[in-house]
Amino acid sequence: MFQHKADTIICIGSNIDDKMNIVGQALSALETMCRIDTHSSFYECPDESGIGSPYVNVVVRCVPTLGFDRFQSELKKLEQKFGRTPESKSSGIMPLDIDIVVWHNKVVDPFEFSRSYFRKGLEQI
Repeated sequence: MFQHKADTIICIGSNIDDKMNIVGQALSALETMCRIDTHSSFYECPDESGIGSPYVNVVVRCVPTLGFDRFQSELKKLEQKFGRTPESKSSGIMPLDIDIVVWHNKVVDPFEFSRSYFRKGLEQI
């Protein structure tokens, strides 16, 4: 399934009014933390929780320049920069959501890996 040892696959999503722009900006910011090998198209999926607006998502295959903990921390800072708060998810408003799903060829988030919105983008890369 994965092309080389360093494969890391990330899912980026947003469901606020400017979601297409926010996902694009997050993808650009990601380039400072990793080498992007490829990414899916931007695509829309319903909010699977049933409480929020539809999401725009993109799935990214990359090679991070940071270790896992630092990379995860930087991604969380990026989410916060775009307005994500602890209350966001429970209210159905997600300015930016970034999940590391596969790290160095190993699924590290089986829940996200199984979700239809992630699988849709994964099929493209």
